[in-house]
Amino acid sequence: MSRTPRTTAVEKQKRLAEIKKWLIDEVPSSTISERIEKKYGLSKRQGDRYVAEASKYWLNQVDEDFTVKLNKRIDSLKNDIQNLSAKEKKSAKGIRTILAIKKEISRLEGLYPVKKVQHSGDKDNPVVVNSTSFKSEQDEEDFKEFVTKKYNFKT
Repeated sequence: MSRTPRTTAVEKQKRLAEIKKWLIDEVPSSTISERIEKKYGLSKRQGDRYVAEASKYWLNQVDEDFTVKLNKRIDSLKNDIQNLSAKEKKSAKGIRTILAIKKEISRLEGLYPVKKVQHSGDKDNPVVVNSTSFKSEQDEEDFKEFVTKKYNFKT
């Protein structure tokens, strides 16, 4: 039984970069493994190893859930810019799209100041609270319910 030659480090990095793009595009892991089998002639097990190794790029972060999703989203937006054709990038519509994407990336990276909202208080000494955003309306409702129960607020 003859063994296939090992890939070079450069070839492996190219493969991992391609797999990362598939992960950014939210292609299911099973589909990625199948693509690896067909494209590179590797076994399913080896394909799964490549997917796991490419996934480590995001999993080494401190706060896995949020940071992983944030990094994937930013990478996805950067990928969207790269996928525009040269003609699109030069058109007015393309430039607006690129600027909108860059603005969204900046917002996700926290480059904009936090908005402040005045809730109540006298005019000379207002109560100012940093605004926060919930991931969904359900999260906000759950938080309101928790606070109401915890502090015995009557609605």
